[in-house]
Amino acid sequence: MDDAVTREMAISSSWSTWAEAPTTAVLDRFSARDMRLVRAEIAIQAVVFVVAVVGNALVIVALWLQARERQIRRRLTLQAGGRPSSERDARRIHAHQHHGRLRLRRMDFMILHLTLADLSVAGFTVLPQLIWDALGQFPGNDFLCRSVAYLQVRAH
Repeated sequence: MDDAVTREMAISSSWSTWAEAPTTAVLDRFSARDMRLVRAEIAIQAVVFVVAVVGNALVIVALWLQARERQIRRRLTLQAGGRPSSERDARRIHAHQHHGRLRLRRMDFMILHLTLADLSVAGFTVLPQLIWDALGQFPGNDFLCRSVAYLQVRAH
């Protein structure tokens, strides 16, 4: 009967946040790990995460600056009395003047989407794994653990 009560408590507490002490099985597994290897894994994951976030953020900033520069160049050309080379260019410039929205070229749009996908992989795969490895067990409830595991599979 004590096994059933302990099992029921473990199931019910898995839906709460991680506030209880780790089990002896987790402590044994964590203490059996080579700490130099653990530190190396954590350092590599941290570097991968930082490089992914900073690098992709810089790509997004570069895309935005490039689109902004094209927008300014178009406006200066129109103000200087330059004529559009075709009817299509005239419509594009006219539509662009009415709203201040930056327009990306097709290749820039694709690069933006690839950058956002890479950021989602960093956020949903690398970061939770980094936290998981650093703490030795997942620091969330059962639903969050299952959600992160699902997103890690879907991100690849």
